[in-house]
Amino acid sequence: MKYCKTSLIFLTAIILLIGFSCKANNENKTSDKSQDKGKAVKTSKSAINVANDFVKAGMNGDFKRLAELSCKNDGLYTSFEDVKNLDLGNIGYIEEIIREEKSEADPDNLTLAVVRAKVLGEIGFFCFYVFKTSAGYKIYLQGNYLWAYPPEKEELARMALGFYFSNKIKFKEAITLAEYLISKNATDLQIHYMLAAIYIMNNQKPKAISEMKTLVNLDNDYKYILLIEKDYLVATAKEMFGEESTNSKRKALDLINKASLVLADDSIIPLLEEAILYEDFQVRRMALRSIDKLPDMEKRIPFFKTLIKDENQVVRWNTIASLDRVDNDSKIPLLEEALQDKDIGVKEKTARILNRIGNDKGRKVLIDILSTRLRTIINKSRDNKWELGKGVPIIKELGSLRDIRAVPVLIETRLYARFTQAYSPNLIKSALLKIGKPAITYLEEVLSNEKKYIDEGVGIQCFHSVSGWSFETILRELKKK
Repeated sequence: MKYCKTSLIFLTAIILLIGFSCKANNENKTSDKSQDKGKAVKTSKSAINVANDFVKAGMNGDFKRLAELSCKNDGLYTSFEDVKNLDLGNIGYIEEIIREEKSEADPDNLTLAVVRAKVLGEIGFFCFYVFKTSAGYKIYLQGNYLWAYPPEKEELARMALGFYFSNKIKFKEAITLAEYLISKNATDLQIHYMLAAIYIMNNQKPKAISEMKTLVNLDNDYKYILLIEKDYLVATAKEMFGEESTNSKRKALDLINKASLVLADDSIIPLLEEAILYEDFQVRRMALRSIDKLPDMEKRIPFFKTLIKDENQVVRWNTIASLDRVDNDSKIPLLEEALQDKDIGVKEKTARILNRIGNDKGRKVLIDILSTRLRTIINKSRDNKWELGKGVPIIKELGSLRDIRAVPVLIETRLYARFTQAYSPNLIKSALLKIGKPAITYLEEVLSNEKKYIDEGVGIQCFHSVSGWSFETILRELKKK
């Protein structure tokens, strides 16, 4: 009986020991898991005490404790990964943490823990930045933990603003810091961006749009603007376009184009409808860039109907280029209408587009333009070889069109002695060969009134002298008829 009682006591002790061991292990695992999830561990409410704890943990190489005592951008806590690469050797130079003092940038939330250090026999002063957080005071880490003392106010303000902004906390203090920094440098894009974003996070839409308008006017490369939410970009563009200034309207359209806002919100379309009627041609031209991005091609056509009649030739030319990118036949009537444009550049571009898609009206106009240009070169060249040379690519292009309507000007050029002296007759011969059978038909009609002249060889002789083709080639082509 005594033996059984002793055994029972011993077994109970073992069970209790195992129980306590398991509980301890679970507590450790829970603590580690809490850190992994990023829950900030509560620390002292005294900045100087936290700084002393940080130094002690650093001297002992206690990375877990260092993580508990620290904060960073994008986190009111830190992890083992954040602190394991810290250079803890600097802690060895610290002789004493002598005092804490409120920072000039944000005295309510940022404290400096001032330390005296001895480096290479020289006494110097440094400081920890200690933020007041919801989990107590925390040492600020940003690749470093000791900072020069005394710090510049602007440096402190920028650092604190970055901390509040990245952690989405203390918006009131962040706004104050941003406004202070802007007063020191009104063109600081990063600060304007953070201030606009803070207003957005704090649901202060009018102030956010006002700040974004400033950013649009400063950020020519759109480095920060495009980081803003699309809804706010749309609202900013609309407000800027509504202002009287032409420059504001241009800036608004530049924003719409670079941010591709037509893809984000159909409510931009009425703004574009207004823009294409505005008096400044650059505004109309910029509106066209955004119209080009409308995903529904059919929605582009009504805009093009207006812009193709624009008083400015650059706008009309750009409209033709935009129509070329429309992938359906709805563009053809508009392009055919543009063949009547008074500007030769617009007219030629239109003709080339229509010719490329097999439209005969476009090809006819293109041949007329090229023929006129070639005749002008010949008439004004004054036998200058270099001037005549400008006609060479035109002759090649006329041949490549393979159209009988190009034959007359080619024959005129072939008969111009100075040209054939400066450039080989084979140039025109090659162009006529490309046209082929239609060229034979034309010469048959022009050089003989009756077929008997062809049969008797008179027409063939004329053809040979004009085209430079061999008799064999002429006869071969005639047999194809």
